[in-house]
Amino acid sequence: MIEVKGDRILEPGELERKPWLKSYPPDVPFHLHYPEIPLYAFLDEAAKDWPDKTALIFAPTGAEMTYAELLEKTNRFAHALQNLGVKKGDRVAIILPNCFQFVIAFYGILKAGAVVTPLNPRYTPRELQELLSDSGAETMICLDQMYPLIKSIQPATSIQRIITVQLSPEPIKTGKDALHFSVLVAQNDPDYEPIEIDPKEDLAALMYTSGTTGRPKGAMLTHSNISCAEIQLSSWLKPFLRPQEEVISAILPFFHIYGINVCIHFRVCNGFSLIIFPKFDPRITIEAIGKWRISLLWGVPAIYAALYQVYQRNPDQCDFRSIRICGSGTTSFPKELYWTTEKITGSLVIEAYGLTETSPLTHANPPTDTRQIGSIGIPLPDTEAKIDSRSGELLVKGPQVFKGYWHDLRSTESAFTADGFFRTGDVAEMINNGFFQIKDRLKDMINVRGEKVYSREVEIILESHPAVEEVAVVGKKDDFWGEKVVAYVKLKEGTNASFDELISYCETKLADFKLPKEIIFVDQFPRTAIGKIAKFLLRNT
Repeated sequence: MIEVKGDRILEPGELERKPWLKSYPPDVPFHLHYPEIPLYAFLDEAAKDWPDKTALIFAPTGAEMTYAELLEKTNRFAHALQNLGVKKGDRVAIILPNCFQFVIAFYGILKAGAVVTPLNPRYTPRELQELLSDSGAETMICLDQMYPLIKSIQPATSIQRIITVQLSPEPIKTGKDALHFSVLVAQNDPDYEPIEIDPKEDLAALMYTSGTTGRPKGAMLTHSNISCAEIQLSSWLKPFLRPQEEVISAILPFFHIYGINVCIHFRVCNGFSLIIFPKFDPRITIEAIGKWRISLLWGVPAIYAALYQVYQRNPDQCDFRSIRICGSGTTSFPKELYWTTEKITGSLVIEAYGLTETSPLTHANPPTDTRQIGSIGIPLPDTEAKIDSRSGELLVKGPQVFKGYWHDLRSTESAFTADGFFRTGDVAEMINNGFFQIKDRLKDMINVRGEKVYSREVEIILESHPAVEEVAVVGKKDDFWGEKVVAYVKLKEGTNASFDELISYCETKLADFKLPKEIIFVDQFPRTAIGKIAKFLLRNT
């Protein structure tokens, strides 16, 4: 195991600049000393220290893989890529659900000196073509079912070779040019050619942002960015974790940085076992929690809401006793769901915050009673944060912050302040004891005849109504108001509420200009790949 040391030595004036340090748990260092090593070195160490420990379990079949087996297959795949002509700096695209092959490919690509470029399997042909063309990827790893789609867009991209993965019982017919993942791993020995890596400069991953405000941009994350982010998280949770004993859920998609770091890499760095789910099904997840004694459940509020719905119907069939932490990010956690999740699991809910560009975490609540519900927590070690005095935007700086946007110097320059802070795009405030709270996305702030309305403030009030399960508030153009407040509301099963009832409920809690002018009742919300409500779609309907 790669040991990381830290200290709690304060520089002159540091406590004044970083008041949140007073809220740090006593065993968490203020500063960490990061090893300058390639990302895959953590897997090498894990396999050396715990060769026979179970690294991966595929939930649908129960198949297992040890750390030694994972390392060998990774090395074989790295050798296969090199034999195919993949060179240092080449982008290798992955379009796969969560599976063993994704993990093997992830570390194998890195060992070949190439750049992991994961893409969402749910993208349309047009979207895939645009991102593949932008990345310049020449090698594609995808499910055999996707082979026809990739072939159809191949002429408009740089793709030269397609490697297919079979997960279904029956193989899908592919063309003669298709290379098969399992065959490549079997036919190549593990003696790949080591590539010299500069962790602070060389890219490990090209992660495309969701593109909710325009064309997706490729965030360039170095080996150092991702390893520093993982080391920060491990140090933050270390006093709470049981060495080599925790079992982690991998419900979060691996094509998202949240899934890559808190599932794949966090597990490797700590010698934990990872239960892999190719897609989320609340019943299968609950069954797996009891069967494999999952202790660290990483998710988003929508996942916890779905688990609670199943629990309500069959509480005796839900064994959550093994869960110690329910981690959540990407969007705010409704208070009632927060308390309900803690009650039924008997664990701590830990809210955190980050972005694709920050590998992903910058803030987290401590796993103690000092956590503050409704906040994103406090900055992790070596992370600076401040609020822009004019816009209220949260600005961050740290070793986990990305290198810039791929082939987009203008966006890179505009993403940073003159003193090197990254502009998160979120409006925030620092509250008690250095904790931070997100008020809204800058783009979600609603301008009602010159008055600023934070959509999250309206959502919190509506969420507190006993009949409301979930809310999304957006601004829509209006000839009189400039923008009007529109609320999309999903009611709890078996309840009723009218427009007049909800407005009456809000009137004593919100100024009149903040009140929704329209409430649209929905059965479900459109969501992004990571589970966020896709507000940009609601705004345009």
